[in-house]
Amino acid sequence: MKGTSGILLASIIYLGAVSLQCNGTNYQYHRKEWTKTSKSATMEIDDTEPIAVDECSAYSTLCWLESTPSTLQRRCGPKARNPVLIRTLLLCLLRSGDVETNPGPRERRSPKNPCVACSRGIIASSKAISCDDCSKWTHLKCCLSISIRDYDELVSTQREFSYLCNRCSLRNLPFYELTMLKADEQPVNQPAADNSNTSLSQTHSALKNKGIHFVHLNIRSLLPKIPELKALVLETRVSVLSITETWLDATVSDSEVALPGYSIIRADRSRQGGGVCMYVRDDRAFTPCGIPSDGMEALWMELNLPDSKPITIGTVYRPPSSNAISFVEGLETAVSSISLGNEIVILGDTNIDTLKDNNLSKAYKRMLNSLNLRNLISEPTRITECSRSCLDHILTNISTCKIAMSGTIDIGLSDHLPVFCTHKTAKAKFNSHKYIKIRCMKNYSQELFLETLMQVDWSAVTDHLAKVNLFSF
Repeated sequence: MKGTSGILLASIIYLGAVSLQCNGTNYQYHRKEWTKTSKSATMEIDDTEPIAVDECSAYSTLCWLESTPSTLQRRCGPKARNPVLIRTLLLCLLRSGDVETNPGPRERRSPKNPCVACSRGIIASSKAISCDDCSKWTHLKCCLSISIRDYDELVSTQREFSYLCNRCSLRNLPFYELTMLKADEQPVNQPAADNSNTSLSQTHSALKNKGIHFVHLNIRSLLPKIPELKALVLETRVSVLSITETWLDATVSDSEVALPGYSIIRADRSRQGGGVCMYVRDDRAFTPCGIPSDGMEALWMELNLPDSKPITIGTVYRPPSSNAISFVEGLETAVSSISLGNEIVILGDTNIDTLKDNNLSKAYKRMLNSLNLRNLISEPTRITECSRSCLDHILTNISTCKIAMSGTIDIGLSDHLPVFCTHKTAKAKFNSHKYIKIRCMKNYSQELFLETLMQVDWSAVTDHLAKVNLFSF
C-alpha cells in the first residue's frame, strides 16, 4: 500500500461522507449508500490526487464488504465497525495499484514426473515403469503390457527387464516415418492420394463418432503387436476388428492374443504366414457361420443388432501366391450362399490392386457388380518408396445413406494401413408406443370358463365332424 493511502486513511476515519470520481462519474457515500451527484466532488486530502478507480470492480467489492463486515472487523479491530472506514480501506487498496479484483484460482503447476499416457503426476508411492528409451514414466494402470501380478513379482525378485512406452514402440517400427507423413506431403516421384475418403491426418478421430465401426488390418504377425492393438481398441472401442496374416497356430492360446472387452474367433494356418481372426466387442451379439470359402482363408459370422436385420460379416485373405481366379470364384460362391436380405460387410486383404486397370482388376470389379457389392476403399492401403497400391478392401451391399464414413487410419503397425467403415445406427423413436395385448389370468375361474364353453353353439363343429366320420367309412 502506498504512503498516500496511509495519510488518506488516517484523515477520514471518522468522516460521515466520502466523495469519489469513477470513470468521470461523481459518487458520494452518505448514510450507508452510494449516490450519483451532479456536483463535481472528488476526495482531496493533504494535497493527494483524487481517487479514481474502476467503477465495476469498486462497486462489486463494496457490495461484498457491506454484506460481510465481520471479516474486516476481525482483522482491523473495533474501529472497523464504522462503515465509512470499511469503504475507505477498500479505496486505499484499490488506490495502491497492486490489487487484482478477481485473481481466480492459482495456476496449477505441471507435475515433475508426468505419466506418458494420462499426463498425471507420478510420486514415490506410485506403481510406475520407466521407459528404457526415453526414460519417461508410465502408471502401471496405464501400461497394458504388464499386469499388476507380473509387476509385483518383478519388484520382489529385483529381476531386470526391458520396457518401451507406446510412443517409443511406435517410433521403433520400420514404417513409422512413412506413416507419419503430413497430409500435404507426398513421397518423391509419387502421385497425390485420392482424398475422397477420410484422410490420413484424421487418425483415430473418425472412430470416435457414433455408429458401428468395422476395422480391418493386415498385421503380419499378431502376437508381438497385442499391446498396440489393446491401445487401439481402448481408445476407439470398435465393434468388429478384422485381422489377416495373424501368423498363429494351435500352440498359441486365445488368452495370449486376447483383447480386454472382446471375444475372438480364429482360423489359423501356421507361424510362418497366413491366418485370419476377428475380435467382436462383448456387448455385440454374434453367431459364427459355416459359409464355404474355397480359394481363400476366411471367417464368417452374423452380427445381431436390435430391431434390425443381421449383418453378415466376413474376413478374407488371399495369399499372393494363390490363384486369383479361384479366389474370385470362391468369393462369388460364398456371397451367393448368404441369406437374401442380409446386409453384408466383407473386410480383408485380397492382394488385388484396384488402382490398376488390368484383367484381374476388371474381373474382380465385374464380380462385385454382379453381386451388388461395392468397394468402399479407393485410396492406397500399402505404400512403399516406389509403389502405392489398394490391396485391402471393404465390400458391402449396404446403401450409401447408411455408411457414415470410410477410409484408412494412420497407424504404423505393419506395411498395410488399417481400413475402416462406420455403419449408422438407427435413431430411437420418441413419443411412439408399442401396445401388446395379453390375456390376464389374475381373475381366472375354471368354473366360469366351463360355463361359458357350455353356452357356445357348437353345432357347426359337430355337424362337420359327423360328415367327416361318414365319408371315412
